[in-house]
Amino acid sequence: MERAHLEELRKALEGKGLESDLIEGPNVTFLRIGHRNPEQRPEAVTCREAEGELFFVGSFGSLIAPARHIESAVERIAHRVSAEVP
Repeated sequence: MERAHLEELRKALEGKGLESDLIEGPNVTFLRIGHRNPEQRPEAVTCREAEGELFFVGSFGSLIAPARHIESAVERIAHRVSAEVP
């Protein structure tokens, strides 16, 4: 189930010109999203239950958006990977 949501997110990100790779390991599946600033590390997005529903979750455990809100997640991720280094 999580893989399907991550694949849907990957396709939506691709539609916005953001490159990502679906990584499947033995214990976790996640999207690795390239940062537009090469000095920043890629963003890793997973899915997990929170607040009674499935959420996309960022590299450091922050909730991005419910999995049912793909466009909202895409906007928030695009902002994260476009941010300038202070």
